[in-house]
Amino acid sequence: MSHIELELRGECTETFDDLKRTLDALAKPRREVRTMVMFFGEVSGGGVDVRCRVTNGKGEVVVKVGDYHAHDRRELSVDVSVDQVVQFARLFALIGFTTQGGAHVNKKSSKVGTRESWEYHIDGIDVSLVRGMSGLAYIEFERRVTEQQVEEEKTRLEALSAKLNVDLWTTGEQFYAFCNRLTTDEDWEFTGSEEDVARLAKQIAS
Repeated sequence: MSHIELELRGECTETFDDLKRTLDALAKPRREVRTMVMFFGEVSGGGVDVRCRVTNGKGEVVVKVGDYHAHDRRELSVDVSVDQVVQFARLFALIGFTTQGGAHVNKKSSKVGTRESWEYHIDGIDVSLVRGMSGLAYIEFERRVTEQQVEEEKTRLEALSAKLNVDLWTTGEQFYAFCNRLTTDEDWEFTGSEEDVARLAKQIAS
């Protein structure tokens, strides 16, 4: 079943250590390491991205529909094996995703990245503190909601971010600028070639 993934985000590269100490005092975190292939494109004039990812050794294919920076995207995920993650990535590369109207997210329609995250559950809200291999970091506040709950729950997420002194991104431009920095500093383009497939498999296993 697809859900509305209500999420608010903001950069915390400079405040990462202090923020992590504060969060650790509020809840016990679950550490995750995730390697993913992300494909960006458009369907019927709207943004869509597909993510083939492995998190702590578990595979998953995720489809997200809606503007890339939106706080209320629809999401559907399916569990797959780690080997299938690589094969699905090869399949989606063959489709030939293009960023089109979403080109401002980054200049690559497909990219591979690895992120380390600490997952917290605070006051009924899922909080993810995420850091890339280059040190760039962001925080995400998330809840799965119905369409009728979006505005009320968004206020709850904003209240928790204010309590933690987090400056949320309020425009698409802020979100896209951070994504571009991630792309430039640490992600690489996945074309589905034999070389890329071998590189992806190695990165997942490391």
